[in-house]
Amino acid sequence: MGTFLYYFLQIATLFILVLAANTSFTGFPFLASFVGEDSFLPRQLTRRGHRLVFSNGIIVLTVFSVALLLVTGAQVASLISLYAIGVFTGFTMAGAAMVKHHLTHKEPGWRHRLFINGAAAVLSFIVDIVIVVTKFTEGAWLVVVLLPALVFVFIRLNRQYRNEEAELEEGAPALAHVPVPRRHMVFVLIDRLDLAAVKAIQYARTLGPDQLRLVHFVLDERAASLLEEEWSRLGMAGLALELVDVPDRRLRRAILEMVAETLSAEGTEATVLLPRRLYPQQWTRLLHDRTADGIAETIDQLPNARATIVPFQVGKGVGTRRIPRVPTLRPEGRRRVRQSAGGGTAATAQPFVGTTPIGQVQWRQRARVAGRVKSVSVQPSSVSPSLLCKLVDPSGGLTLVFPGRRRVAGIEPGARLVAEGTVGEQGGRLAMFSPDYELIAPGGSEGSDIEA
Repeated sequence: MGTFLYYFLQIATLFILVLAANTSFTGFPFLASFVGEDSFLPRQLTRRGHRLVFSNGIIVLTVFSVALLLVTGAQVASLISLYAIGVFTGFTMAGAAMVKHHLTHKEPGWRHRLFINGAAAVLSFIVDIVIVVTKFTEGAWLVVVLLPALVFVFIRLNRQYRNEEAELEEGAPALAHVPVPRRHMVFVLIDRLDLAAVKAIQYARTLGPDQLRLVHFVLDERAASLLEEEWSRLGMAGLALELVDVPDRRLRRAILEMVAETLSAEGTEATVLLPRRLYPQQWTRLLHDRTADGIAETIDQLPNARATIVPFQVGKGVGTRRIPRVPTLRPEGRRRVRQSAGGGTAATAQPFVGTTPIGQVQWRQRARVAGRVKSVSVQPSSVSPSLLCKLVDPSGGLTLVFPGRRRVAGIEPGARLVAEGTVGEQGGRLAMFSPDYELIAPGGSEGSDIEA
């Protein structure tokens, strides 16, 4: 009989603890969701899972429960202290809150209820103090340390949420009625030719932009040359690839300058599409950077400019035919040599004699200018060939147009040259068609007499 009663007591205790634990795992997620709605806890705790329960709250409670068992070594004496403090702290706060409620609303019979709730709050607080003093070294110190810290964190979290909401709501109604810009420019940043880049180009065409520019920033001349050859060979549906020289290798600054130059025309809006390759395995993500995030953050500094990341899931199988990719090359950098008139290196650059600063040239006038080729637009073989290059100096920029030419020897990003011809107009900007030119320094070396 004694053995039966022993096992009966153990099993009954087990069921009681299971019910107690079930109460916690049922009630805490709901409580956390209510507090999260008031912005005192992360709002992830307000979302229900596919089984209509607050899955995040259950996971958080599980993690903290396991951590508590590990910290206390599953010692009942320590756990009872924590439990008692938690219970009587809750009683104290509930009683004090009801006292505040009765003093505020003063409903019929409020004095009687005020006395009962006030007495409960005081007695619970006294019990709390007794437990903390007597059980401080047995685990009660943990609550004493964590409680003020958690209150501080919750208040700061609420303040952060409120500040974010205020920032997001400020000016929203007025912005919704701002006139739509008349001109929409779309840029697609191309680092290599693959399915991710093609998907971004396809999406850009669906936006119906007034002008679509596909841009590759030249950080590695060898990789840019291979990309240019591959682009011309495939044709790419009649779309031109623009190569932009970045001599100082400051990519974000170069992108910011390109978009800002486009936005300088009144009534223009710019969208920059950034292809992103997503990898299914967590460990493979460590092998790739997240440059697109930094670029998007930079572009958002400009008014009327938007950055959109176009994802492409790698490893999902999108058919058997794949566009040949340009081999990924190790960045080799650029060797910059600045030659002086005597053949040595020059400490400073001097402008060419007889040239006009690009910023001072005028429409329908003949001019002789000198500068650095900042970008080259490569036309594919499926359209009428035409080579466009952007020549810049410290005063401004000018487009050189070579009709009927797919390539011009020496005209490449970074090259230094002197061009002469009549200034016309293309796309609302000054341009020089079929100019006479003299190559001063090829791409990959610093021109001696031009500092752009």
